[in-house]
Amino acid sequence: MNPPGPDDSLRQTNNAGSVIELIEIERAQIGSEIHDGVLPLVFAASAATSSLQRDDSLSEEQRTRLEQIVNWLAQAMQVTRQTLTNIYPPELSGVPWWKAAEDSLSRSLTESATRLHWDVAATAQTASTDVSLTAYRIAVEAVRNAVAHGKAEDVWIKAQVCDTEIILTVKDNGCGFEFDQVAQDRFGIRSMRARARLVGGTTDIDSQPGQGTTVTAKLPNTLGA
Repeated sequence: MNPPGPDDSLRQTNNAGSVIELIEIERAQIGSEIHDGVLPLVFAASAATSSLQRDDSLSEEQRTRLEQIVNWLAQAMQVTRQTLTNIYPPELSGVPWWKAAEDSLSRSLTESATRLHWDVAATAQTASTDVSLTAYRIAVEAVRNAVAHGKAEDVWIKAQVCDTEIILTVKDNGCGFEFDQVAQDRFGIRSMRARARLVGGTTDIDSQPGQGTTVTAKLPNTLGA
């Protein structure tokens, strides 16, 4: 069997790019369906229940139950809007991947007091579209997990170039977890690892209860700028 040559590597790169593009297109399609289909219904239900609160004939018990429904709908609208913020493909034309990630997180974590600390080397800011998208998605997912599940007060996002790799680390001071007791098919873990594999990289996760979590992604920096 002949060793892989330059044409094979190029074909692999093109295939990864096609898969990543397809994933982003499908995410955008799902986002559009949520925006055009689900969100208007939630908004209409919220408006209808809010108007019912002005009905003077309601008993105190009915008014309390209705207020709970209004609160649930408000939370549903907030979660839906945050989901839409996270789901659309980032605009990376002329914008470093980490700036796009920083902007997305600032919009989706408006209710969080978690402090984000960015340290991205200039050499790690430019990569191929595939690698940039991968770094963006992994950074956003890791930070969101640190906030939502780890309840972290601080998250440090660092990226540097070492030889032919971009090394991205997302470290938090959250509650951490016993890694062996977490299902390996959990969506966040699967998505980060799968995206790294698509571009020929890896994602490792290190966590201990009470010691926070560190996500380390090693992504190839050889696919061009």
